Amino acid sequence: DIVDRSAKIILNNITHLSFKQNEPNLLIEPPIDQFKGWDFHKARELIDIGYEEGKKSLIKSKLFT
Repeated sequence: DIVDRSAKIILNNITHLSFKQNEPNLLIEPPIDQFKGWDFHKARELIDIGYEEGKKSLIKSKLFT
């Protein structure tokens, strides 16, 4: 659990630092904090969450309307 949290913190920091150099047109941040890095058996649930959040983000952004 500590290793998983540490990895998430590091990856989050790296990601946000890279955004300062290359700001994305659209950022999708699905609520996946309840999942662990080894929850491969929950792939379908994660995909569905990402898909729904992606749709919401696209509608809000009006990039593709």
